[in-house]
Amino acid sequence: MSLRDYAKVNLWNCVCTDESRYQKDSCEMHIYSSCDRMVIDGDRYQSNFMFKDPLCDWIVLMQLKSLTLYAVEMKTGRQIDLTHARTQICNGAQIADEIATACTFTNCIAIGFYPILLLRHGNIGAIAYKMLRSRRGKILFRGKKYSIIVARCGVALESITAKYP
Repeated sequence: MSLRDYAKVNLWNCVCTDESRYQKDSCEMHIYSSCDRMVIDGDRYQSNFMFKDPLCDWIVLMQLKSLTLYAVEMKTGRQIDLTHARTQICNGAQIADEIATACTFTNCIAIGFYPILLLRHGNIGAIAYKMLRSRRGKILFRGKKYSIIVARCGVALESITAKYP
């Protein structure tokens, strides 16, 4: 089943598939690729599926050469609770994995995963950056630990995929 077909049947009330710009508050990301993709609004997913745990802003599944999953959290304030942001991204990764499995992509040879924290105001401090790079700051996805990628709001997801292959 394609991502679009799965979205139409199961997630029609929380998916935005045909846009190129996705925004929360004053932070945005772009997707320019015309590939098969599913972009899930985390807030809509929480309300429609009564998901009570913290969840990232966007969950993105893109069928490029292989299936690529993104768990994207956007922060616009100057004070960021990185532990909470990490929890939101972890929960988004879990949902993305469940959807990928439901779309019968479990037999994919390669699944790319990108946990992303987009910031509106500059960079995080040195101590926070160290925490993200430590064992505590990693995201466990399919048995592998991934570092959270920190980028500025306005980024195109394709540029992250190119920069962090």
